[in-house]
Amino acid sequence: MIDHIRLRTYDPLVKKKIESNLDKFECIRPCDYKIENEDTGVYLRLTINESIVLKGSLRKWYFGECSLKDFTSKTFLLALRKLSKTLGIPTFWLFTFDVWHAEIGLNVKMKVDFLSIKPFLVGFRDQRYETFIAPTSVKFKSKTKNYKAIMYDKCKEIIDTRCGKKRLSPEESDFLKKSESENWTRVEFTLSGGKKELSRRLSVGDEYGLTLGELQKNFSLLYSFFWRETGRFEISPKSDHLPVFDGKSAKEYTDYLLIYAMKDKGLHLVFEEIKKTGDRGLKSRLLKKFYKLMADTSCETRIMRSIYIQLLCQLGREGKIRENKTLLPAGILKK
Repeated sequence: MIDHIRLRTYDPLVKKKIESNLDKFECIRPCDYKIENEDTGVYLRLTINESIVLKGSLRKWYFGECSLKDFTSKTFLLALRKLSKTLGIPTFWLFTFDVWHAEIGLNVKMKVDFLSIKPFLVGFRDQRYETFIAPTSVKFKSKTKNYKAIMYDKCKEIIDTRCGKKRLSPEESDFLKKSESENWTRVEFTLSGGKKELSRRLSVGDEYGLTLGELQKNFSLLYSFFWRETGRFEISPKSDHLPVFDGKSAKEYTDYLLIYAMKDKGLHLVFEEIKKTGDRGLKSRLLKKFYKLMADTSCETRIMRSIYIQLLCQLGREGKIRENKTLLPAGILKK
């Protein structure tokens, strides 16, 4: 769930210990250092002045830049242990860092690519959120700039940033092959504004703000936060974009033609044409198929169900799906 994060501490003991290990890290410029994960080649940025600040994508740092994996509570703890070992400090010292910024997101496998979803994303919560549309993303930002909701084409992002080189690593080559047959959309919420603002939004921590230790301890609450916020996307029930046939059987092609007519001519006209059918058996079958396709092609339902299923898969990786499923009230799904 956690991706990009910004941590800060003013503790003099932690600062002294990390400063004693600075010769192990590459210096980018005065006061800035790379904290690299040798297993992935990805680094976080360490800045030392009156405080110590760590920032970057912890998810990519731990799993790799081409990975579609998201943290569970177990892998999040493993990543923090690895980070504390790399820094040369005990894990419980790392837990005392304050969380000033965090991205909470999930990579969701969709049946269609992001460009097919994009026209349906029309808003988030209310008019206080401004809409920003880019070729491969739709973003909604609060006017205070402390909160952002976004959906974007995750495969396209990775290909643009990592796979545009002439020579690709085995990991990059594998990802390119995978992206040809799979569609992944990133759903993400960015919280900033300081440790107290994050504590307030997540309802975790105390009056002094949110620490990394509290975030790790209450990791399961991120699932309910993510699902609740996902339900606040405004998704239009229709779009001017017509479907593209990607099936194989005659039945799938028949369904496609009916969906095409429903979108091109409108539900009412198609319904009236079916009612004119003289064969009562055929009329009954067509109406049954019409009602089923009308429900199945609701973009809002399909998007939300895809996200819900991905969350259940993530909970399954936690090994406590029955316990944690209560964190995801299915009532948010539109029937």
